[in-house]
Amino acid sequence: MTSVDMPHKILIVDDQISFINYMVEVLEKAYPSYEVFQTTDPTRAFEIASTEQPNLIILDWAMPGLSGIELMKQLKADEYLKGIPIIMCTGVMTKSSHLKEAFSAGAVDFIRKPIDELELIARVNSVMQLSDSFREIKTLLAHREKLFSIVAHDLRGPIGNLAPIMDVILSQPGLNLDESSRSLLESSRQAVVDTVRMLEDLLLWANNQRNRLEFEFQNQDIVFLVRSQISVWKAMAMNKNIEIVSEMPDHAYAYFDYNSVKTILRNLVGNAIKFSKPGGKIYITVQPGIETTYVSVRDEGIGVAPENLSRIFNTAEHFSTYGTNGEKGSGLGLLLCKELIERNKGEIGVESEPGKGSNFYFSLPNQEPD
Repeated sequence: MTSVDMPHKILIVDDQISFINYMVEVLEKAYPSYEVFQTTDPTRAFEIASTEQPNLIILDWAMPGLSGIELMKQLKADEYLKGIPIIMCTGVMTKSSHLKEAFSAGAVDFIRKPIDELELIARVNSVMQLSDSFREIKTLLAHREKLFSIVAHDLRGPIGNLAPIMDVILSQPGLNLDESSRSLLESSRQAVVDTVRMLEDLLLWANNQRNRLEFEFQNQDIVFLVRSQISVWKAMAMNKNIEIVSEMPDHAYAYFDYNSVKTILRNLVGNAIKFSKPGGKIYITVQPGIETTYVSVRDEGIGVAPENLSRIFNTAEHFSTYGTNGEKGSGLGLLLCKELIERNKGEIGVESEPGKGSNFYFSLPNQEPD
């Protein structure tokens, strides 16, 4: 639905019927396709707003019983009505302090009585355009939510099940595949694994953008996290005969969210494997400090060109390169790492030299930040 075919509704609330009749006449003449609702009763106004969901409410300030400001506060407190723009209209409360009070309560504009016809039309037109844009954005956001729901539930599961199925096929003793066929099947399995990881990164990044990720920050042992994942990372590195070496103390406590830091390490180690040559080594280091604990993932791979270092964590552009075995990435992994480490009140950086490898490192606070 576009702004052309969206229904346009305006609700006018004023205790003086003469002002209502004047505004209705002006608006119906200027906007013959709009529906204009009216009432002199503030309580009735809330009911009409709930039922009709108008695009705009023109609200008188000084009304007996319930003032316009009080009604506006009730509307803004309602989950389904708080997004409706409100123009405050008054011939009494005209001081600068009143203007500030109206905007603080949620008004988007302010009209002084007596109302000029051209001013009324101009202000209504401006607010209605904003209302149309807001409704289109809400529609786009709803479509985005639907897309991510499909990716999360209808796409990730079936694709994720392909890798175990291929593992079962490859492990069959009587399969008798020639070298070319087995290589093709193994490459297909790796492509499935890479696709699943890209989907995971996409969903995590999207959920972080929408503030849908839950974080549980506490003082805990980062060394325990690394050791619990070493076997997973070694399995990832097995196909390229890459050795993973850990250099860390028995314990190193920091203040962080376990799941998000695990995701950061998964991405950094995965990238190190991707850009390492077969037979190389990857070093995972934990260094506790007085106020900060540092973690690094260093490889001996192909490295990053100096002109590309600034692009790695740049959210304004998409940067992705192929691994040493032609592995393709989404470019989201490192952006996700940057956002997650910032949520953990830490910092992330990289040092690299082409042909000699890269060192990605990040910091975590040792205690809860102020």
